[in-house]
Amino acid sequence: MKALSNIKINRLKHLILLLVVLFGANFGYSQCINAAAFGTAAAPTLGGSVTVTTCMFAGEYNTITGVAAATNYISTGAAGEYITITQGAPAGPVIAFGVTPLNWTSTVAGNYYIHFNLTGPPGCGTDFTCHTSTLTHNIGTGPCASITNIGGCGQSINVNLSGTGVPWNINACGFNTPGTEMIFSYTPTTSGIHSIDVTGITGGFVDFFWKLASNGCNNTGWNCISDVAVPGNYGAMNWTAGVTYYILLDPEGTGAYNITFDLDCPNPPPVAGGDCPTAQPVCTNLNFTIDPNGFGLVNELCTSCIANPATNPASLNSGCLLSGELNSSWFLVNVFTSGTLEFSFGATVPATFNCYDWIMWPYDATACADIVGNTLAPVRCNWNAPCAGFTGIATIPPAGGAAGNFEPTLNVVAGDQFVICFSNFSSALTTVPLNFFGTASIICAPLPVEILSFEGKAKNGYNELKWATGSEINNSHFEIERSANGKDYEKIGLVEGAGNSVEVLDYSFNDLSPSAIKTSYYRLKQVNFNGEHSYSDVIVIVPEEMKEFTVVSSYPNPANNQFNIQLLMPHDDLLDIEIRDIYGKIVQSFSKDYS
Repeated sequence: MKALSNIKINRLKHLILLLVVLFGANFGYSQCINAAAFGTAAAPTLGGSVTVTTCMFAGEYNTITGVAAATNYISTGAAGEYITITQGAPAGPVIAFGVTPLNWTSTVAGNYYIHFNLTGPPGCGTDFTCHTSTLTHNIGTGPCASITNIGGCGQSINVNLSGTGVPWNINACGFNTPGTEMIFSYTPTTSGIHSIDVTGITGGFVDFFWKLASNGCNNTGWNCISDVAVPGNYGAMNWTAGVTYYILLDPEGTGAYNITFDLDCPNPPPVAGGDCPTAQPVCTNLNFTIDPNGFGLVNELCTSCIANPATNPASLNSGCLLSGELNSSWFLVNVFTSGTLEFSFGATVPATFNCYDWIMWPYDATACADIVGNTLAPVRCNWNAPCAGFTGIATIPPAGGAAGNFEPTLNVVAGDQFVICFSNFSSALTTVPLNFFGTASIICAPLPVEILSFEGKAKNGYNELKWATGSEINNSHFEIERSANGKDYEKIGLVEGAGNSVEVLDYSFNDLSPSAIKTSYYRLKQVNFNGEHSYSDVIVIVPEEMKEFTVVSSYPNPANNQFNIQLLMPHDDLLDIEIRDIYGKIVQSFSKDYS
């Protein structure tokens, strides 16, 4: 049988799944699916490109890993080369096909496969000449085409900029800015003074600006933060919690620039006396007060036990809180990006002789109860060797730090959480700085999966759901739940999450079997890798009368001897199907009466 060219179907009703058996067929000449693999690369981001191989033969395919959901890409090969994109497996669902360069959009996150051939169907030609395969992340034009969300305070961001930007040339800082622009968004969780902490910059002056996101993404209304050429802390923006702001970086030249920065946010209220369930989420550059405050409402720590051992779990230093919980302060640490976690309590200037002992456990929903129940072992702790007012985690202690007061570096992954009990053994009345370093970054929000929007619409016999996230940490998946009364929900589908992301990601799901006569209620159950979950707001969709015939899905494509068609039909009547080849010849037909 030749390729499928046309399926003719007359006057239909309801939702029907048809199984068309194509005896002896070679179905799907519209694409070229190859069996030989050559070349693997990670998907590019933020408008970047990746060359998979410079010597690939037509008739082979490339594997692209880490493709984001609902993202635009451009695949290029030799001039006139024919490309087919499949998802999930080399012979998986076909996403796009055509002559290079080929624009295509991913459907879900995961691996994709790019098949290259000299010609398209039906020949799908191969050769033995080297070809270069390139994949580009297509973000469109202008800085507004890809706005990166900043997940939280202390998140380290690295930016590379070069070339001429769009003709915005904003001069609110007093200088022309012809360079390439990049825009970030941020929604504060605490009202107060925010600033930009630039930790590295090369290439010359880069102007930083800010504006309210509600004023739109355009070249007007930007406020100058500072023109920056050296590391330092810049700006003093009095931002309001829950309001979204844009941050713009725009170089004063067109050369190559590299900038590393993070946000400094208002310090949370001083922590003096507390318990594990009320542990304070912390970010970088926190100063907190200590005093002889006792142990909060509950003395949570046993001594010389599993939760608070007398033997140090990670070093030859002394054990954990050998004197128990004294004048305690509790902190919650949420890891945003993977790497090495290091921190310090106190400082060498001004020098003190205070003993700052501490203990640190992995954190989840049951951690506090497990600590009290003596079933959760710590990952790090330190009972100060000298009382020097300076302790923490660092394989090589910071300048002035004693080896006996610092524990080995901890390797962490995005989504890890830890709870720390800080003991003011000396009953001091002072302020203690808590600073984080190492390669991992932390965030204040405990479950930072930010659902920006969730909406639904009644289509021709089915309901379409769409939602978007602004940032994701430790996001395993979304479960789609439906209710007929707004109270009792059932799971009707699952969509994989991105895991960790600081970009806006779009998701969708079609409910193919909604109630035809009743209102449908929907909510999203967002589930983390550790099993913790949260629910979205509920949306309501009122059914509409079906008016037109719709082909919901057809699969697999290509197919050899079996083909499935899923239909929505508005009326009782006769179903006629004709399958034609690319020359218009009817190769198979049948009728079925559904009246």
